[in-house]
Amino acid sequence: MPQRIQSLKTFSIFTVNRIRHTSTIITGKGLKNARVKASVNGKQIGKTVTVDSYGKYKIKIPKQKKKVKVVVTISKTGYKSKSKTIIVK
Repeated sequence: MPQRIQSLKTFSIFTVNRIRHTSTIITGKGLKNARVKASVNGKQIGKTVTVDSYGKYKIKIPKQKKKVKVVVTISKTGYKSKSKTIIVK
């Protein structure tokens, strides 16, 4: 039997706004109903959130130190997950 390869869609919209050392939220835009999470050094910070019907998301996070790398990941069934690394200002 031939092997079936499922092709995953890619996210056309995924933005992460600037994160400052005083920030307690991460905001940005993504595909409606996709899930977004943030992590530092492989540990999730804040809860996983769902992109709203306007294509926006907001993750509550504890304040981070300057120069910390925050990895924000978006995922949805049928799509290839996408991550962005943001350095705290």
